[in-house]
Amino acid sequence: MSVPDKFQGFQSPSAEHWTDFQKNSFEPRPFGEYDVDIKVECCGVCASDRHTISGDWGGCPYPLAVGHEVVGKVLRVGDKVTLAKVGDRVGAGAQVWSCLECHQCKNDNETYCKHQIDAYGADYLDTGFKTQGGYSSHSRVHEYWVYPIPEALSSTQAAPMLCAGITVYSPLKRLGAGPGKKVGIVGIGGLGHYGVIFAKALGAEVWAISRSRAKEADARKMGADGFLATGEKDWTKGHEMSFDIIINTATSFEGFALSEYLSLLDVHGHWNSVGLPGGDGISIRNQDFITNGCYIGTSHLGSRREMLEMLQLAADKGLKSWIEEIPISKEGLQQAMEALKTSSVRYRSCMTNYEEAFGAGQSSASPSTSSSRSQTPGSRDPTALMEITRRFSRSCSKAEIASVGISPATSAVFAIYTAAQTSQSWIDVFDIKTQSGYSKTSGSRAVFSPNGSKLATIRDWTVQFTGGFDFHHSSTVFLRDYGSGKTACELKEAKGEPIAWSRDGRLIAVGEARNRIGVWDVKHGVRVGKVLSHIDAVTHAAFLPDQSLVTISRDGTLRITNTKTCKTIRRLEIDGSNNPRALAVSLDGRRIVSVWGTSVHIWIPSANDLTSYNLNAVRPCEGWPLAISPDCRYMLCRTEDGFDIMDVATGTIVYDEVTEEMVMSGAFDEDAKVLVLGRMDGVVEVRDVFDRR
Repeated sequence: MSVPDKFQGFQSPSAEHWTDFQKNSFEPRPFGEYDVDIKVECCGVCASDRHTISGDWGGCPYPLAVGHEVVGKVLRVGDKVTLAKVGDRVGAGAQVWSCLECHQCKNDNETYCKHQIDAYGADYLDTGFKTQGGYSSHSRVHEYWVYPIPEALSSTQAAPMLCAGITVYSPLKRLGAGPGKKVGIVGIGGLGHYGVIFAKALGAEVWAISRSRAKEADARKMGADGFLATGEKDWTKGHEMSFDIIINTATSFEGFALSEYLSLLDVHGHWNSVGLPGGDGISIRNQDFITNGCYIGTSHLGSRREMLEMLQLAADKGLKSWIEEIPISKEGLQQAMEALKTSSVRYRSCMTNYEEAFGAGQSSASPSTSSSRSQTPGSRDPTALMEITRRFSRSCSKAEIASVGISPATSAVFAIYTAAQTSQSWIDVFDIKTQSGYSKTSGSRAVFSPNGSKLATIRDWTVQFTGGFDFHHSSTVFLRDYGSGKTACELKEAKGEPIAWSRDGRLIAVGEARNRIGVWDVKHGVRVGKVLSHIDAVTHAAFLPDQSLVTISRDGTLRITNTKTCKTIRRLEIDGSNNPRALAVSLDGRRIVSVWGTSVHIWIPSANDLTSYNLNAVRPCEGWPLAISPDCRYMLCRTEDGFDIMDVATGTIVYDEVTEEMVMSGAFDEDAKVLVLGRMDGVVEVRDVFDRR
């Protein structure tokens, strides 16, 4: 299907006649290399639309089509687009551009970019064009602000989530709504109904707060555990200092006694206002919140990561928007605006029937084909089965990041690099939520304990001779508290790699002399078992749930050993291979994945089943394994021009990216939703992983 030279839209002509919607043709801004053209299927109705064109928030550039909760089908993508492809069903929200280069953009706060551009009524860079909204036949949006819609969500269900949903979801997530937290939602309208739905889905105790009890039955159907009516006498009695978070979605401050609402918050609780009433606002005094030291703030939309996460949560849990569908037309839009004025909509309107209103819209033959993959830094395969977005990056060193790891139970990450001008390796530990550092310690290898409280590290001891020659004479394994940097235990007879923790954290396996593995009791620091059967160096080890140990060695064997008796339980011989490169055991212990040279072997010992394939025979380019996800689903490989991720079971490449800096190391978190990459330039990148399948 072609893209027309001119789009059509229902535009408001002036402040005096703002409800006299006129269907006009308009020229869209020039199509760019990162742009996506969307044929609109439906668009949610937001109170912001009414505030804008009515002049409630000041002047706007008429004629203007508003609407910023768009869902439709991709007709065309720019040459450098990697996040969408022709034919995808996608959504676009209230923001359509940010610089993606500033501190805010690089730290998951792109909605606070000082260069951000709104979906309608804004200058689009230096093109000379104003943005037009979703009450139009088509939308032209930068790829970063285009979101795939999960199959389980209908278009009209998803559309209102793209502004109203994300506006409440983001602060709920950032403020920690979840099990053990009590959340209040003020105002049960378009935003408020999503507040109740998402707070409940996140596991919090949710209370709806409204002027009267007219919406109580609806609120409880949405998931509210309790209800407060502010029009009732002494409505706060018995609820003071009991809420952790209150999200205010109210669109009017008439009769709004802020001090009463704030009295509900516990010490250092959070009041977050996301409703945007017109008028003069509300006054506040320090005395209103000094009694509980609460925090007062607001938030703006949500990041791309949060948007994708919210849509997937809605799909996974079957969350439903409460919507009223209205066919788009002059009369339909007037009906929607009147419902906003009278607050009669239950609880979000969505404009539909775009095909009838605008027709096919094929007035020109502009090409609508997807471009082929561009071999430039940052390019990705547009047909990828996985989407990976950057959360933030951290510069740890000027030298390459040799190894990275993610804690199984906390948000801690480590990165290992060699310090400039010396041969000393250092381990930098930091938190990927707060982006703050814990401590640095010397060491060439590290593995997090299962509960995330400790880090097993290898310290190499070297002597430097005249001329800068370093002689390595021994290694020691330390168990450290990475938060304080203090040593909890030293395994004096342990010599080095490999290192593996048992699933319960009580045992640790560490390499020793003469191709042996020692198994140690962590609490008492004593050796309790050994693996003695290998006749060449053991390179990798992993515990099974029953405390037996899987090892692979340059002698070409994979062994499962009973560490108490030191006897081999099962043995797999890899013919002609002495180059083991990776080992992983699935969380249930059924599958063992090992990589030898370029051969991948998937072994299910209980079924005596072995599947093997050549790594490079099932992929379009040569790859070097860097990490296998803990659930054994994915394998990260370095390629000559970047990295890719393959499905271990099938060998299918599900993601491919060209990078400017070579990726040297990587690690997945426990459920393969976070990926950490270590680069040659000393930078660590934290990425969020979304499987589109």
